[in-house]
Amino acid sequence: MATGGPKILFKGKTSISWMPEDGPHSLHLSLADYRVFHKIAKTVHLDEFEVIKQSQSFPQQKLSVAKSMCHLVQKGDDLEFIMYGVVDPKEATNIYGNVSFVLDMTKFLSHFQHSCNIYYVETVDFKRSSVTHILVTTKRYDYLTEYDPRIFGGPWFIDPAGRHYWLSNARRFDRKTNAYGHKVEFLLELGEVGALWLYNESVPIVVDHQKAHVNKRHICLRNRKVPCPSPYDKKQTQEKLVAQGFTLLENEVPSQLSSSGGSDETAPPQVTEQSEQLSGVLSGNEGARRSLF
Repeated sequence: MATGGPKILFKGKTSISWMPEDGPHSLHLSLADYRVFHKIAKTVHLDEFEVIKQSQSFPQQKLSVAKSMCHLVQKGDDLEFIMYGVVDPKEATNIYGNVSFVLDMTKFLSHFQHSCNIYYVETVDFKRSSVTHILVTTKRYDYLTEYDPRIFGGPWFIDPAGRHYWLSNARRFDRKTNAYGHKVEFLLELGEVGALWLYNESVPIVVDHQKAHVNKRHICLRNRKVPCPSPYDKKQTQEKLVAQGFTLLENEVPSQLSSSGGSDETAPPQVTEQSEQLSGVLSGNEGARRSLF
């Protein structure tokens, strides 16, 4: 039931963090906006990659350092998490860095589904794009909104067959066009043991970051005010890493990360096929509302 309009969580100069009045499952605009995904990834720059490989672990981020999520830091709590995003096979240039640590989503859920809670954190609208943050945590936060991915309409949806979808476009706070689409990012708060599992199970691959200095969609998100120190394509990144002694990186997402073993691992099904699959799901909507955990 509507509660008088969307709730503003944080408002900055170039972004707004908000929650839909009907909850996170009211973000979808069209069935055709749902796209299949199998993998999530943590993407870093070359300097970050070297630190990670030397420490054999991922650094934890604190929620309080993210301005758009500072509204969640209550009663002295400060979440510590590792961020992964949905891997979009159609996105040739990566705006986050040079190397992606890629993880199979089905394998991840199978490992953590009995010990974790899932919460909707926020949707953040930028000038022409948006992102939704979802927290997967071993802890419980009563002041956060629980999120069930098996309910249709949200930023991340799992159909009864176990296929994962994300909204490539989503409703905006101002109801205007989301010209550059919508992303889904997962904040993984899994403790030291869980973080080690993530590191060991994620496969590093080189990605294209050569457009880091282009003042268009594919800018470098980490280095906005200063030049990116590593605006390289895949080949350049691979050469630099090999020169430093890192020789086990892939150029493409390895087949062993396949969720289904099908031919759609390198490219999602066509929009029409996905729409037909989801139409079948919606025809038996009660089945789609089964709780994952």
